[in-house]
Amino acid sequence: TQQVILNGPHALVVTGGKVRCIVIADCWANRLMLVTREGMEVGTIGCGLEEHHDGRIQSAAFNGPHGVCKDKAGNIFVADAYNQCVRRVTALSLNEDAESVQELVQGEVLTVAGSGSKGFSDGPARFATFCYPHDVEMHYLNEGAAALLTADFDNNCLRRVFLVEGVGEHVSCWAGSNIGTAGLKDGRVQDALFNHPGGLATSLPPTHLPLSLASTTSSTRIATSNNADVFVADTYNHCVRMISHHNGHWLVKTIAGNGEKGFRDAVGEGARFNCPTGIVLGPFGDVFVADFSNHAIRMLRKESSGSWRVSTLVGKVAKGVDGAPDFGVCGYVDGTLDQGRLNRPHGVTYDADFDTIYVADCMNNRVRTIKGNYLSTLI
Repeated sequence: TQQVILNGPHALVVTGGKVRCIVIADCWANRLMLVTREGMEVGTIGCGLEEHHDGRIQSAAFNGPHGVCKDKAGNIFVADAYNQCVRRVTALSLNEDAESVQELVQGEVLTVAGSGSKGFSDGPARFATFCYPHDVEMHYLNEGAAALLTADFDNNCLRRVFLVEGVGEHVSCWAGSNIGTAGLKDGRVQDALFNHPGGLATSLPPTHLPLSLASTTSSTRIATSNNADVFVADTYNHCVRMISHHNGHWLVKTIAGNGEKGFRDAVGEGARFNCPTGIVLGPFGDVFVADFSNHAIRMLRKESSGSWRVSTLVGKVAKGVDGAPDFGVCGYVDGTLDQGRLNRPHGVTYDADFDTIYVADCMNNRVRTIKGNYLSTLI
C-alpha cells in the first residue's frame, strides 16, 4: 500500500453514502485527501496547484483548504481560504472502470460563494467577498431549512451562505460585526463580537446522537432545541462560544474561556485555551476542541447547573515562568491519552459509527485517532 504523505492537514470529515471515507483538508498541498478508516488512500480531490479551478475532482484546484463539512445529501463543502471562497464537492461515487487509484472516485468541484477577491461584502453568492474563510458547517433549522455557515476569519464574523439545490444564492453576515470589528462581546448575533473565529460545529437533534463514548447519559447534555445550536472556536479570543435560539432571537454566549490565553481545566470562564481552532460535537452534546497552540484536545461537558466544564483528553501542561500563562507541550507520541502528544492539532471530527475521534495533527503531518483511552496514528 502506498504511504499517504500529508502537508499540513487542517481539518477532516467522515463521509457516508456510496464512498465511505475520511476527507482530509491537506492545506499546504492544496488538495483534499480521501482515505479509508484503515488509512488506505482511495483518491484525491484537487490537482495540488495553488489555483482556482472548478471541474472534475482530479483537475480542480484549491488554494489552502482549511475547513470541510458535509450535508445530508453527501455533498462536501470546503472553506478554500486563500481563494477567498467556499467550494462544493458533489456526492462522491465509485468509477468501476478506474485503472488507477486517482480515478477510483468520481465527483465535481464547484464554487458556491465568493468572487475570489479578498474583502467583506454580502449579496449574490458569486459576487460576495470573504477574508480567509477558515471553516464551514451546515446549520439545520426548523422544518428542514438549512444554511451553510462560514467562519470568515479575518472579517471576525460568521457568514451565512443560502443554498438552493447545492448552488449558492446569497451571502449575508449572521453573527459578529458587519464591518469586521474584532472583540469579545456576547448578546444578540448582530451585536456580538468575535476575534478571528476559526472553527464551527452544530448540534444534532436527540434522535441522531450516538449512544457511546461519553461515560454517562445525563439528559442535561442532550440537545433539545428544534433549531441547532452553533459552537464556535473563537481562535484569538482563546475561548469557545455558543449560539442558541431563544424567544425568537439568536444569542451568543461565551461558555468556556475569558479571552486570556493559557492552559487550564476548569468550569466556564475559569478555563484557558491557546488559539482553539477545530471543534466538533461528540455524543450526548460533549464538545471536542483542537486547542492548537496548546497541542491538546480538550472536552467541554455541560453540567446540571448549565455551566460547561473543560477537561483535557490529550495534552500536557507546563507551568509558565515569571508570570507567563501555563502552556502545552508538543510532541509526537502514541499511547494512552495521558502519555500521547500532538503538535498543533488544527482539526477534529467524530466518527459515531466507530466511537472514534480523528485529529488533524497539523505540524506532525499526521492524522491521529482517539479511541477509548488510546491515541494512535492512522496516517
